[in-house]
Amino acid sequence: ESGSNDVSAMVQRLGELMRSDLIFSNRQRITLRQEIQYTQNYLTLQQIRNAENFDYQINADPDILDSYYIPKLSLQPIAENCITHGLDRKGHISIDVWEDFDGIFLRVTDNGLGFNSEGYFEKSPSSESDLKPGNHIALCNIQNRIQIIYGKNYGITIQSTPGEGTSVIV
Repeated sequence: ESGSNDVSAMVQRLGELMRSDLIFSNRQRITLRQEIQYTQNYLTLQQIRNAENFDYQINADPDILDSYYIPKLSLQPIAENCITHGLDRKGHISIDVWEDFDGIFLRVTDNGLGFNSEGYFEKSPSSESDLKPGNHIALCNIQNRIQIIYGKNYGITIQSTPGEGTSVIV
């Protein structure tokens, strides 16, 4: 019975992801609520697929979710990086969204492997061998889209400690 519940939940979440892809396909920006829902569907799907090898928590100020727009796929790829590159054991991913005087902030934190994040965006891929999956293409793309839309004062900050985890703030 548990297996059929898992399949049912996976089909439901996958359907929601696909519907979102169709609805958002011609939009450059979507509401915070839409981006969080998309990310939540993705995380739930991955949680089922990976035998619940991680848990996650999303804390977002509900008063701002429909008021602000962000570039689509600004949050989900960061959460995906946590799963793909960050977690090596039962892990935890935390997503926090809040408004401050300086703007809207999205923070994705994991308790995974961590890495040396110093000069992350200065290390752009310089050869084809650097373009392997996972060589920070997703974060660079998000950074570029945010800065094109909102200006150079906005973007991504990464704090990571090897063996302790990573925090990415958008």
